[in-house]
Amino acid sequence: MKIGLVVHFFDFRNDVRILLSELIGLGHQVVVFHQAEDREAIQLHAPAGVEFREMREKSKSANNRIWEQLFFWLGKLPKSKRNFQLMELFKISLQPSMAVQKSAKAKLLRRMALPELVSYDAYLNGIDFAGKTEIEDIDRFVFFTDIYDGAFLARVMQSGKPLNIYVYSWDHPCKHTRYTKRANYLVWSEGMATDLVELQGIARNRIRVLGANQFGYIERYQAQQGLPYPRPFEGRYVYFGCAIGIPGLVERELDVVRLLAKALAKSCPDWSLVVRPYPVLKEWHHYEKLREIGNIVLDDSFRSKDRSIGDAQILDKFRAIESAEAFFHLGTTLGLEAAHTPTPSFLIDLEYFAKEKNVNDLTIYHFVHQYQNDTYLNNVAGANVVRKEADLEGLFLELRNGPAQFAEGNRAITKAFVVKSFGQVARDFVAAIEANG
Repeated sequence: MKIGLVVHFFDFRNDVRILLSELIGLGHQVVVFHQAEDREAIQLHAPAGVEFREMREKSKSANNRIWEQLFFWLGKLPKSKRNFQLMELFKISLQPSMAVQKSAKAKLLRRMALPELVSYDAYLNGIDFAGKTEIEDIDRFVFFTDIYDGAFLARVMQSGKPLNIYVYSWDHPCKHTRYTKRANYLVWSEGMATDLVELQGIARNRIRVLGANQFGYIERYQAQQGLPYPRPFEGRYVYFGCAIGIPGLVERELDVVRLLAKALAKSCPDWSLVVRPYPVLKEWHHYEKLREIGNIVLDDSFRSKDRSIGDAQILDKFRAIESAEAFFHLGTTLGLEAAHTPTPSFLIDLEYFAKEKNVNDLTIYHFVHQYQNDTYLNNVAGANVVRKEADLEGLFLELRNGPAQFAEGNRAITKAFVVKSFGQVARDFVAAIEANG
């Protein structure tokens, strides 16, 4: 079978590259469709045997400009509108010009107040595409969320070829707007299937539970548990995984890190706080001041020239978490992954965050209370959540007695997700897309 895959952010999606290799190993042909500007980054990291084709469907017609504006201003949003707004504010914050940011924020506020009259399917039906990309030999297409190229999706849909969309992350149903009701979907879990139904209006019979391809690294880590390896850091320590890639919020996250370091110094002065910077944050200078705090160690040796991280370094990450007394975070996939280790994973949701609850801007409260965090980490009975700054010192004292007392918190989280090997995901991936047409 020849499978056409449409996926972006290829440089830091190691697990996608492994999936491609697994599919080729199963005897299938893989064609990766990409935009021209991404070819170099994709080819730099792509496994052997992958074919590349440029998508050449975009049109600058007057008709398309009209539909772009209609969907921008009146497009349907997920029911979790706050997550959509947070994502848009994040993208706005990356603009170097403050004037551009101010204008974009004003547009976003107007957009949030307008009626939602245009579905993504109406947009796809309305736009023109060039018809210049060779797709006739492709048996089945799989697009990864967020949809990379609407014109190419429209072309594939017009061709009638079997189409699946893999919802690549647990936060995609709650923040993206480009969901067609005419495709079949692959998701991580039953919970995410429900998210897709409730937040995006996708029919349940169009959704199959595949599993999380990136959790293949958890399976690899678990398969090697018990094997000897050098201890990653000296002495006892707790581990904090930075979650925020929004420049305007990074310093707020680091304020929380400083609170942790201060409480740890009082309760466990012989312990360290190991801090892992957020890999996708472009500028890491924010973290440099942490080196001045005596009990903080930066775990930053994994950074490369781009956003890619080596497979060995990903396994080292899990071992660093396993060797810690506890893992802390403000809402991140790594917090979910950490729950699959013996180390208790704690979401931090301090009371003072709520002071910014009603502010219509980027805030730490809204970051922590993203839909996926509340659904799978925060509002889960028995989950480990830190809600009061005053409790930190006592919590660290309790951790001196070991993690067993907090183990149920991890199980409360992990029972919602199945961990599979990369090979099993690939086999199930093929079975799913064959069953869906």
